[in-house]
Amino acid sequence: MTVNVAHALRPCPGFDVSGDAAVVRVCEGSALFGVVDALGHGPHAARVAQLAMSFLDQVDLSRALGEILEELHDVLARTRGAAIGLCLLHDDVVDVSIVGNVEIRSVGTPVGVVAAPGILGRRVRKFRYSRSHLRRGDRLVVYSDGLSRPEIDTVRRMPPLEACQELLRRHGRPADDASVVVADFMP
Repeated sequence: MTVNVAHALRPCPGFDVSGDAAVVRVCEGSALFGVVDALGHGPHAARVAQLAMSFLDQVDLSRALGEILEELHDVLARTRGAAIGLCLLHDDVVDVSIVGNVEIRSVGTPVGVVAAPGILGRRVRKFRYSRSHLRRGDRLVVYSDGLSRPEIDTVRRMPPLEACQELLRRHGRPADDASVVVADFMP
């Protein structure tokens, strides 16, 4: 299965840097994508988001999602922490997990995931995971709380990058960093 993934983000108005970040890595047969939303705004939050991205940009995609999150939790231990939503795809199977106030929504195959309360790097009682088998035409949308109730069905027919940009434009909160990832699955 192939995946077409795009992302868009913007800093909180008034700031030059964002505490939100998006990871998009696609390798043979695997993909890792999602958003990191460091607590707060500005340079301090941006440093936390970049620390998370440095780890995620190099992590071995053959590892289990749980192992990746546990290690990232340790990496962020001395920081202000972050909310995170991650999807790890192998062939047509996707594992998803959320910590905090990030959302993962699907169009097509239902992907049921319940967010673990807490803050990655600070306090998480128990990570929660969901596994789904994807089909042609399924779409996953991962976004930070910088988007307010996005209507993902309104961008269903748009290519992923255009959909990301439109969701930010329409639903970006005026006083928060915002990030969104859209992934389409095709055989």
